[in-house]
Amino acid sequence: MSGIMSAMSEREIDFDKLARKALDGATYGFMLEKDSVFFLHDSSQANLVSEAGTGRRFNYQALWPHDTVYIAGDFNGWQQVQMAVAPRVFSQFGISIPIATIKASNGQFKFVINGNLWVEPPDFATNVVAAGVGDPNSRNLVVVFD
Repeated sequence: MSGIMSAMSEREIDFDKLARKALDGATYGFMLEKDSVFFLHDSSQANLVSEAGTGRRFNYQALWPHDTVYIAGDFNGWQQVQMAVAPRVFSQFGISIPIATIKASNGQFKFVINGNLWVEPPDFATNVVAAGVGDPNSRNLVVVFD
């Protein structure tokens, strides 16, 4: 995972610019850059979560800036990697991952709050697929390459 983390620390991320692009439109939670995929989660938009271990689903009221947000996906074996908090918008978290890493997988991902609350994609997102585990209502986000 050091490659994923270093990809973010090597450059200053313009969260404002990326947030506008990543949160606009029907594809949700990411935007394509030249050599990477920038993932962005806004905790103020997260509401339906599934609790790890119990599968209990409930609406979650964000507790930012005290929350920690992770990304997990098939590109990293569903291991949680901590995302950085935006410098001026404490509800936004981001991470940039090399595009080759994402393309070597199916591109499925989810955001995770505090290590145990798996965020369900918002209803308006069109870049979703069935999660295929346990709960038939659970969906994953997926990176779409044009």
